[in-house]
Amino acid sequence: MIRFADKRILLECLRPDLAGLGSKVAIGAAWTFTNVGLRIILTIASTAILARLLTPEDFGLIAMSALVTEFAALLGNIGIGGILIQRKALRRLDMDTAFWITMAIDTALCLLVFAASFIAGAIFQTPQVQTIIAVSSLSFIISGLSTVHMALLSRTLRFREDFVIQAGSLICRIVASVLLAMAGFGVWSLVFASLIGQLTTLLLAYLIVPYLPRLRFNRSLLSQYARTSGSYLGGGIVNYLMSNLDYMIVGRRFGPESLGYYQTAFSLPEELRNRLSAPLQRVLFPAYSRLQDDLSAMQYGVLKSLRLLALVTIPLGVGLAAVADPLVRVLYGDQWLPVTPLLKILAVGGAIRSIFSMTASIFYATDNAQLALKIFTLILPIVAITLTIGSAWGLTGMAWAMLAAQTTSIFAAHIALRLIKLNIFTLFKTLAPATLSACVMYLGLTLTNPIISHLPPAATLSIKISAGALLYTIFMAIIANDQIKEIKSLISRKRHGKD
Repeated sequence: MIRFADKRILLECLRPDLAGLGSKVAIGAAWTFTNVGLRIILTIASTAILARLLTPEDFGLIAMSALVTEFAALLGNIGIGGILIQRKALRRLDMDTAFWITMAIDTALCLLVFAASFIAGAIFQTPQVQTIIAVSSLSFIISGLSTVHMALLSRTLRFREDFVIQAGSLICRIVASVLLAMAGFGVWSLVFASLIGQLTTLLLAYLIVPYLPRLRFNRSLLSQYARTSGSYLGGGIVNYLMSNLDYMIVGRRFGPESLGYYQTAFSLPEELRNRLSAPLQRVLFPAYSRLQDDLSAMQYGVLKSLRLLALVTIPLGVGLAAVADPLVRVLYGDQWLPVTPLLKILAVGGAIRSIFSMTASIFYATDNAQLALKIFTLILPIVAITLTIGSAWGLTGMAWAMLAAQTTSIFAAHIALRLIKLNIFTLFKTLAPATLSACVMYLGLTLTNPIISHLPPAATLSIKISAGALLYTIFMAIIANDQIKEIKSLISRKRHGKD
């Protein structure tokens, strides 16, 4: 049961309780995967509806505007939330200082994005992009108001409450986008729905977390935040460039319609990262931070987390590649068929990104944000060169180049694992059962193509999904039955973890 304005949240922030940490992490992970399932189902359903109400150009315009708003968001990502989670001791003054720092930065970013909207419109030679970015600038102030509240929930491992907030925001955003699109708002249905979702997050965060900032500010804390936040900011900017260079190249070189196709193909596998690994990091980062002085416990936690994540994300990525053609026909319609060859390639890359993005939690939990920044700064030019070369072969070349660029993540993972006295071979061994089982699943589904190719797309998709899940589960049960039992145990602990 959710308690609104529960004062115990603030007390736990000031005096963390390590008792039952393992159980809290397991229950938190279970709530996270519940959130994941809900998000994937609702996102896919809403995407199928919106793809028939909107055009590829509408999605391309949103992707173009996101290049500006996401970069500005990273300028404001000085890691305030992460710092509140990672600090061993936290005072009420720290929270107040963090709140006012966040609001000052997000207000400045709102004005900056509004000014930058005119430049973006000229660069992309699309005036509508300018208006979209200008309206979207309001999102910075709205999201900044709840930054501290969401960090406090993570610090206290209150992932059930986090689930309520995330789910409520998602449902409101999806309902709003569909209703507005049906009413004929076009691309603006996506813009306004995003703002409505953020307002929902803000409202629920203030109802659940009984924190109201006091008008006070500690200048000495500001210098401490600045020293720590520089690495978060730098790392965020580098990560943004690595994640969006392909969008920049496609949008500038091929236009909004082509970007709409590419973004749609990218968005489905990206759900693996945004809906699986990213939420799970919100569980693991505070847990790893509490275990930073216990090496053996952190090693166990990291390997278990990667094993559970691989068990889900690898078959989903490979499975998306195997069912790309009927999936695109059923979800989006035949007018979106150019997405199919791109999805077959990018789906595998989505699984890779999902796995290796977990290494960021190790860097930050061990207070090595500066090292992470140096590593990804070295990798960035390699990614840029790879994508530039791939663009010579059109959208398909970009997709292959994006997949090739993911191999650079192995180097970052190697360094992160060394920080906790593990090696990359241990990682490969951990990922091997899920990877091998997914490959068997892909081969089996490929062999069924001549048999079921004459069936309607919906029937083909249903058969492939059922057969793929069965093949994967059977093979995993043969070579790694202990991991299947681990998932069952996690689900069982969630059912009984009511406190």
